Amino acid sequence: MSSAPTHALEIRPVTPAELAPIRHAVLWPSIPPDAQLLPYDFLPTTIHLGAFESGALVGCLTLTVEAYKGALPSPPSPPFPSPTDPTFPTLPYPARQVQLHKFAVLPHLQGKGIGRALFLAAAAAIHAGPAPALLHFDARANQQGFYARLGAGVLDPATFETRGPTGTATPVTHIRMGMVV
Repeated sequence: MSSAPTHALEIRPVTPAELAPIRHAVLWPSIPPDAQLLPYDFLPTTIHLGAFESGALVGCLTLTVEAYKGALPSPPSPPFPSPTDPTFPTLPYPARQVQLHKFAVLPHLQGKGIGRALFLAAAAAIHAGPAPALLHFDARANQQGFYARLGAGVLDPATFETRGPTGTATPVTHIRMGMVV
């Protein structure tokens, strides 16, 4: 169970260069920091958010305007709204789709509410957009419960492995998850 951050937490946009060390420390330590960034990190539509505690960057995530590549479940199942819900989009899933990439909080600060605050800030930023959006992501399988507690559901129950941005890191099992925001 997470608790509130111990210090004032500030969440704000960051540059790709600022978040590379956090990605290296948390997600892919076997890959050098200068290899942590990918082409989508530099697109004008990409948003990078950082969580700062006492002025230090302690967590980050990246959002890209990117269509979901898998088959979506039909009909939507919880936590997605039901078709009888007045907030349900005209189509089963919104045409506007945003992918969450490279979400990380420094290990010694995990479980303190920083990741939750960062994820909710990202969802709020997407929700403030012009229309509902499907926020989708490839969750590390061992983090599925974290995302479920925040309202995300499994989009595809099949798991798969990735090997980091270079394709050479130790494999990590993922599952596709998402939510309408």
